Amino acid sequence: MPEATINENQTIFDLSMDAFQTVTDLNLNGTVIPSIVFGELMAKQKEGVIINFSSMTVERAVTRVVGYSASKAAM
Repeated sequence: MPEATINENQTIFDLSMDAFQTVTDLNLNGTVIPSIVFGELMAKQKEGVIINFSSMTVERAVTRVVGYSASKAAM
C-alpha cells in the first residue's frame, strides 16, 4: 500500500492515517482475529498450539513503513 509508506521526500506529517489504519488492521487484527477463532476451538478441545511469527521490524524499526512496523511490534 504505497500511501502507507513515507517516501524520501516526505516526513511523518505526510503519513496518511487512513492508510496507516488499513495496514494496522491487516497486520495486527489479521493476526489477532484468527488466533481468537482457532484458540477458542483449541480451548474446547483442550489441545493445540498457536505460534505467531512477526517480523524483523520488531527488533529494528524500518522508518518508512510506520504502520507495518507498529503493527508487527504490537503483535
